[in-house]
Parts: sequence; C-alpha cells; structure tokens
Amino acid sequence: MKKILLVVFTGFVPLFTLAQHYTHVGSWSRLALSAKLTPKLGVMAEVGMRRQNSLIHLNPIEKPQTNNVKLTLTYSLKRLNLILSPAENIYSEALLGKETDSTIPRVHEFRVSGGVEYLKPALKRRFQIRSIYEYRNFDGFKRGRLRTRVMNRWTISPANTLSLYDEFFVNTHPHPQPNWFNQNRLSCTYTRSLTRFLDLELGYIYVLSERPTLSEFDHTHALITYLTVKI
Repeated sequence: MKKILLVVFTGFVPLFTLAQHYTHVGSWSRLALSAKLTPKLGVMAEVGMRRQNSLIHLNPIEKPQTNNVKLTLTYSLKRLNLILSPAENIYSEALLGKETDSTIPRVHEFRVSGGVEYLKPALKRRFQIRSIYEYRNFDGFKRGRLRTRVMNRWTISPANTLSLYDEFFVNTHPHPQPNWFNQNRLSCTYTRSLTRFLDLELGYIYVLSERPTLSEFDHTHALITYLTVKI
C-alpha cells in the first residue's frame, strides 16, 4: 500500500507543479425548502446559483457559472442516513481561466445520485462521513462520479453551529474522463438558526479541480450563502 501511495504521489506532484493554473473568485448561493414527511423520512427541494469573475475583473458575481434545481430524500437510521436525489437539473458555464473558455457553450446536465452517510455524535460535536455516487447525463452522454465528504460540526450554542469539511471527487464509470481526479473541496461555514423555521449558513469554500487535459488546474475561492426554510 505504501508503494502504491508513493507512486501516486511522485507521479502527481511533478504534473501539478508543471501544469497551468487558473485562479477564480466566486459566490455560491442556495435557497432550500426542508420538511419531515415522517419521523425518519425527510425531503429537501433546493435552487442553487453560482457566479464567477470574468477574465478581466475580480468581481465574484460578474459572470454565471452554475444554476441548478435539486430534490433530495433522506431516510434516517440510528447512525446512518440513506440519501437519494432522484432528480437534479443543472446548467453550467465553463470556468473562465483563459480566452478560449469564454467560447465554450453552456452545458446541460441531468443528475441522479444516491449514497450513505455515517454519523458519530459526541458532546457538542458531530463527525460525519458521506459517500455519494452520481449518475450524470449530459444530453445523452453519460458519466459517473463518486464524491466522499468528511465533516466535523461543532455546536457553539443551540442556535449557532460551526462546520468544517473536505470533499473529494473521483471520475468513475460510465465513460470515465482521462483524469480520475475530478476535484477537492475544502470549506468552513457558520450556521445561525434565525427562527425555528429559518437557518442561514455563511462561509468560505476552496475548490481545486483538474481539467480533462491533465495539464490544467482551477483554483476557486468562493463565499457561501445558504438559506434553508423548514416547513
């Protein structure tokens, strides 16, 4: 195992060092409606929007990046959550790192995903690890992706929570891309329960993603604003 990790590390580091790197700033926002259908079954409907800077200015909301609508069902067991997203509709623009990126047409994706999340609660802290497989349909061309997130949540007070997570994405079947590594997200957020029915989450996220060329990487720094209405 150590030899395998050494080969991966020694192969990736020179590639990363010699590659072309692009830096972006952005804004990620989301409005979600959450409800409990039964004591164990929950549903969430969300609308998300991501913005990015242009090739000229560092305004994080100047250009569109992604718009999506998503439905998620969660079935809660003692220390497990079973997660199913039967429908997610996404429109994405290319990250603007070089002149030719602005000529890439907008991409439409329909996504179905499912997985499991393990929970380990402790005093004022909760550890979570979640693994989700995504089946992605780009107007007939199908791809797969596996994403695994490790998170720690600290309860500062009944109305205030701090979260730190890292999420790793790997391209899988069907039709995996030339790059097995897709992206990695590192994020820190603060959640405030404004009322019994309204949560506001603010934070920062850093995303490292590799392009299919295998010689280009994107570095995205974005501010997060998520609003959840509990009905």
